[in-house]
Amino acid sequence: MSKRSILSAAEQVAQFLRDDIQRGRWTETMPGVRLLAEELHANRDTVNSALQRLEKEGLLINQGPGLQRKIHRADAGEQRNMRVMIQPYDSNCRNYPYYVEFRNQLQTTGHMVDFAPKTLRDLKMDPKRVMAQAKKLDADAWVFQAAPFAILEPFSGLNLPTFAVAGGASGLNMAGITVDTPHGIKEATRRLVELGHRRIVMMVHEERRIPKLAYQEQDFLRELKRLGIEASRYHLPDWEDSKEGFVDRLDELFRVSPPTALILDTDALFFSAMQYFAQRGLSAPKDVSLVSNISNPVFGWSVPSVAYIDWNMNLINRHLMHWFDKLARGDEQRKLHEIKTRFFEGGTVGPAKS
Repeated sequence: MSKRSILSAAEQVAQFLRDDIQRGRWTETMPGVRLLAEELHANRDTVNSALQRLEKEGLLINQGPGLQRKIHRADAGEQRNMRVMIQPYDSNCRNYPYYVEFRNQLQTTGHMVDFAPKTLRDLKMDPKRVMAQAKKLDADAWVFQAAPFAILEPFSGLNLPTFAVAGGASGLNMAGITVDTPHGIKEATRRLVELGHRRIVMMVHEERRIPKLAYQEQDFLRELKRLGIEASRYHLPDWEDSKEGFVDRLDELFRVSPPTALILDTDALFFSAMQYFAQRGLSAPKDVSLVSNISNPVFGWSVPSVAYIDWNMNLINRHLMHWFDKLARGDEQRKLHEIKTRFFEGGTVGPAKS
C-alpha cells in the first residue's frame, strides 16, 4: 500500500478554503477569522495559519489589520460537466444531509447527480449484481455508501473514478473516507459496563457477520473480554437478515436471557427496535438501554435524546467536494481520509435493570 501524507490541521483548513474559493463560493473578499473558525469548528489560530498559507500561495492578499483578505483568483482549468452516481447502502441514505448538499452543489454548477435505482441491500450485497447494475448506468464517477471490501475491490481496478464513504476501502487504490466506528463503540461499551450492564448485545446486518466478523464487531467482542465479560455469540447473535428475522431474534433474546443493552448497527435497526419495545410496553432506558451505531437527523427531535456513535458529517461533504472538484478538472485523487468518532451518551442509556 502506498504511504499516505498526513496533513496538519492548518493544511486541512487551507485545503478546504482553497477548494471553496476555486468553486466560486467567495469572489471578492474572505470572511473574517472568527466566522470561518465557527463554521469549520476549528480554533482561530489554526484558521489564521491556513489563511497565511493561502497568502503565500498568492491566492489571498492581506489588506492590513482589521480588513478582510482580498481574493486573487487566477483562471481555473475548464471544468467538464459530469454525471455522478451514488450507490446507497439502503433507502435511508438518500436523505443523508451530506448527500443532499453534495447533490445540490453539483447540480447548481451544471453537473448531474443521481442515486442508483437499487440499493446495496436490494442487490443482496452481491458484488456481481452491483457491478451489473453499474454497467447498465451511464456514469462518469461513482460514490459508494458503506460498501464492503468485496464490492469496492472490483471498482478499484477499473478506469472509473470511485469514492467510498464509510465502507471497506482500506487497502484499496481508491478515494474515500473511513470512519473509525470501533473507537466510538468501545467508548459506548465501556460506559455501559460502568452503568452495570453485562448482557450487552450488538445486532448487525448479515454482511458484517458472514462469512466472518468484520473488524468493528471483532473489536467489540475483544472490548467485552477486556472489561471482564466472557464474550460469546450471545453478544453478537446471528439472525435472518429481514424485518421478520430481526423481530424473531429479539423475541428469542428477551424470552431466554433478556439483554440490558442493545447496540444497533444502523438507524433503521434502531427505529425498528424502538417500535418493537413500544408494542410490548417497554421503554429505553428504563427497561433496556439503546445505542445506534450511526446518527440520524431525526434523533435531534427525539425525546429522550438518542445515544449514538457520533462523527463530524460535515467532513464527508467537504472531502467529497474536494475530490469531485479535482476530478472535474481532470485530476483524479485517490486518497483515503479517516474520520474519528465519539460516543454521544443520550437519554436512551441508563443503569442496567436489576
